[in-house]
Amino acid sequence: MPALERLAASAREGDSSALQELASLLQPSVWRFAYHLSGNREIAEEACQETWARVIRALPGFRAESSITTWLLAIARRVTAGLLADQRRNRQRSISSTFNPPPSQSSTASIEIELELDRLPARLREALILTQVVGLTYEETAILAGVKVGTIRSRVFRARSALQRNLGDSSCPSADAPSSEAVRDLGGSGPQVMSRVV
Repeated sequence: MPALERLAASAREGDSSALQELASLLQPSVWRFAYHLSGNREIAEEACQETWARVIRALPGFRAESSITTWLLAIARRVTAGLLADQRRNRQRSISSTFNPPPSQSSTASIEIELELDRLPARLREALILTQVVGLTYEETAILAGVKVGTIRSRVFRARSALQRNLGDSSCPSADAPSSEAVRDLGGSGPQVMSRVV
């Protein structure tokens, strides 16, 4: 049984230190995923808080039919989508919700990549972010998205092609570089909000 799955099993049984360790390992992935889905640091932070609150409530019922990472990101996806829907309904965009890359990611290339990622259709962006930024396998991403593995492969290919077309070959992930640093490092690891939840 992989380490994350063992931690999840212990956390499900009420081991708070296992839950804390699980959170510290998965928090960066949750934050990056929420950030890239929303394009907004504040929504990403709120999504992380709400995701972990829901995980704590739902963990006793986790049946391990998928990996803990896939299950957790499915929750993060629903939470982020709900927050985005709330934002659209309220139409209260503040100045702080405009594009604001993390200081460590302020290079021109990183900004260009983030802007191009934001221009991708949501399904393509999600497939690319899950596989290249978060690090899920194509199979895990397919489960999370509720589609076939081939569909995810196609979406990732189309996302890469669009990035290459719009940015040039030097600053975007290529088909032979599935873990491209240029994309994977975008967004940083996010704030360490789990310590406020647990």
